Formats: sequence, C-alpha cells, structure tokens
Amino acid sequence: MKVTYSQKGTPIADHLAMETVLKGEDIHTSSEIVILALRVAIKKGYVDHSTVNLVYQSDSLDVHRIPIDGNGNLYVYPNGFCDYTNDFLMELI
Repeated sequence: MKVTYSQKGTPIADHLAMETVLKGEDIHTSSEIVILALRVAIKKGYVDHSTVNLVYQSDSLDVHRIPIDGNGNLYVYPNGFCDYTNDFLMELI
C-alpha cells in the first residue's frame, strides 16, 4: 500500500481515517490524521509495516520516503511533513 502525504492530496475526515487505512488501497491525502491512523493500525497489527510505502511530497515536488517500523514509529520528519499539529500545539505552550 502506498500512502502519500502532500498538500495536493485528498482531505479525509477524521472519522474516516482508520476506515480509509484499513481498506489497504493506495492513499494520496493532505490529512495528517490518516498518517496517525496508519501508525496506530500498524502498532495494533491491522497493517503490516513491511507492506507500506509511506512518502511525503513537498511543495517543491520533492519526494521523501518515510520509514515506518512495526510499532508505527517514524524516524524521519522532513520539513513540512505532518507538522501542523505540533506547530499549533507549540502556540498553546
């Protein structure tokens, strides 16, 4: 399953994020919640991390592969990848 996160992706409602991931189809989304749902699905064993190709397509159209382990951990966070939530949370501190 290829999961692409980019600003040009399809927005997906929060309540549909897990359902979307569990379909096992390729996803091109602008919704950070889908990435979080994917991570949880991997951690719970619903999705095998070795079958996931997670990529981030930046505004400049650069493509970054994001490795994801069997616990749903991400160790690479390119600038612009799923950073809106953290940016907003930092504003609250």
